[in-house]
Amino acid sequence: MITRYLPFVSYAPVHFVSAQSGANVETMFDDALAISHNVHERVSTGVLNDTIRRAIADHAVPSVRASRSRFATRRRRNLAADHHHLLLSS
Repeated sequence: MITRYLPFVSYAPVHFVSAQSGANVETMFDDALAISHNVHERVSTGVLNDTIRRAIADHAVPSVRASRSRFATRRRRNLAADHHHLLLSS
């Protein structure tokens, strides 16, 4: 059911967990720890732009007013927290 509604995240593991019994929570955290190193991975602007262009081409949403993103860039939102925003410009 989930893969039917979210086919674009087929690479991500799906965990059915229970807050009441704690079932499968440990497995979910094991997977989260296994990929946590990716948080600090740097992606060049060119690679980011290519990825966004492919995603838009593969999953285009019809719009009333034709608009095309020409480039994307990252902007640091909070220097202390090291979070980034993704800016799309058309």
